[in-house]
Amino acid sequence: MNGDFISSSKGISSPNNVFGISYSNKGTEIAIVGRKGVIKFLTGVHTTKRTIDSHYGKIGQNGKKLTFLCVVYMNDDPIVGCASGEIYRFKAGHCVQIIQAHGRNDCILSLYYSSFDNTLISGGRDSLVKTWDSTLQPVGVPIDISEDLDGDGKADSGTINI
Repeated sequence: MNGDFISSSKGISSPNNVFGISYSNKGTEIAIVGRKGVIKFLTGVHTTKRTIDSHYGKIGQNGKKLTFLCVVYMNDDPIVGCASGEIYRFKAGHCVQIIQAHGRNDCILSLYYSSFDNTLISGGRDSLVKTWDSTLQPVGVPIDISEDLDGDGKADSGTINI
């Protein structure tokens, strides 16, 4: 790469915020998530016109107005973590699956996809770390990071005293 400007695209229009961004595994799509239930897909880089095609994701007929906090691609599907504790799966720009992954008032703060074992890991405000299979069914037992992991009688804050 020689640093040439190839193309650009606006993110999510104001008054919104970008909370998460992820590249597809094939590198052909970028998903951007933000407030008010917005997920925007950027595709089709046109180097001659210096533009990028984009479209917004659809959630039902009217679209729910939720805050999307994080996004990751699981294979070819964008997976979105919401402030409502739900996980949304998108295909071709449409929401095709919704699961209640964490408590209703416990937003999903982080998502990670492992292509090695084809699992999704979510972390929520409820201090739980959960693992999901490719169909978004729970795998194993959630890990509660608010528990006393080192046996000193106090809830641990992300570190373990050894």
